[in-house]
Amino acid sequence: MSTERPSKTDSPYTVTTGRYQIETNTLGYTYDKDCTARNCTRNKIYEVFGTNNLRIGLTEKTDIQFITDVYLNKAIESDTDGDTRAQGFGDTTVRFKYNLTGNHPADKMSFALLPYVKFATNRKNLSHSKIEYGIGLPFNVNLPRDWSIGGMSVISWVNGEQSDYDLNYVNALVVSRPISPSLKWYVEYFTSITEHSDSTWKNSIDFGLVYAVTPTFSVDANVYKGVTRAADDAKVFFGMAYLF
Repeated sequence: MSTERPSKTDSPYTVTTGRYQIETNTLGYTYDKDCTARNCTRNKIYEVFGTNNLRIGLTEKTDIQFITDVYLNKAIESDTDGDTRAQGFGDTTVRFKYNLTGNHPADKMSFALLPYVKFATNRKNLSHSKIEYGIGLPFNVNLPRDWSIGGMSVISWVNGEQSDYDLNYVNALVVSRPISPSLKWYVEYFTSITEHSDSTWKNSIDFGLVYAVTPTFSVDANVYKGVTRAADDAKVFFGMAYLF
């Protein structure tokens, strides 16, 4: 079993033809604090079964994915503007993965194409109301002594702050290695920037552990730490994946 989670870097591998895989953030908490001269704003997001990804194997080299946020609880606390809260169902993303080469985690080198469309199905003003879309190129390279390096580049058309749509660029690099046959760790560096005049980098360094309970069921624990001012300060989350 190969999963898209828990790193932000997607996998280049597809789900086996005719099988289903569910991947979910079981619990998550995100915190971000931004301060100006006279005001500090604290953003807090609580997730319960957030970012659920249902993957369906279509052919030997393709799968389709349906990603939803079942429940988000977003609180914004401001020293001068008061507090606001929004909660409910989030957006829905449909993705199609086509593996270009190396469709098994044991293959030395693997690449895939991953186009997507994101629909604004959110409730209670959790986000905006525009359709977004883009395409990614995830890859993985296996190295000696069980080390592996993965990564991806993504270009997206996202809701614009100064126009209808802005271009967003994502790059990520992840290094991982097993500790035992069932347990592995990873560390990842993630970058994101949106093309407009006020844009700044949203970069993070991410850590996690993944434990394979069985060949078709895994659990994970993870921490994201923002390393630029525009990124969220921190995120802690736990999740799981099941192939059936």
